[in-house]
Amino acid sequence: MNALETKRLLLRPPLLNDLDDLAATLREPALSPAPGKDAAAAGGGDDPRALLVRESEACRRDGVGLYSVVDPDRGRVVGLCGLRRMDVNGVATVIALCAIDPDHRRKGYATEALGALRRHAASTLGLRAFQAVIDPRNPRNARISAAVALADKLGLTSRTTVEIEGREMILCAAP
Repeated sequence: MNALETKRLLLRPPLLNDLDDLAATLREPALSPAPGKDAAAAGGGDDPRALLVRESEACRRDGVGLYSVVDPDRGRVVGLCGLRRMDVNGVATVIALCAIDPDHRRKGYATEALGALRRHAASTLGLRAFQAVIDPRNPRNARISAAVALADKLGLTSRTTVEIEGREMILCAAP
């Protein structure tokens, strides 16, 4: 699977050329499976290049990885969105993750990208359950209302507290 398209966006495997556009996004804890680390640090040392290479290979291999979210009209990468395999309360689970650059938030990009990802997960990967997580202790998201509203828009209204990678998270799923 190489790319997903929506009405306004293109989700494609990340490229090294995306690094400049993704500088702020790669610091988002929402993409990190490890507590207290940014996505680049948790994803393979402090090298964002290694993270992008690994995620690009994962997207191409089996569709489970982080995609660059591209706004073709602006010619910019505005974030990362994808699927990760994680251990949730001791059970291997595929979880949706999304981080949009702070300068590009509140434009519906996350809703649109996660919607495309949900369709991809069901039709291409055969995943019956679509789940996302919210980190209630994310210092950049002191108010989790925006993340909860996004989950609601996607129909992920069932909420459970779970442990992922040693930290307490809110698992959002369809009821």
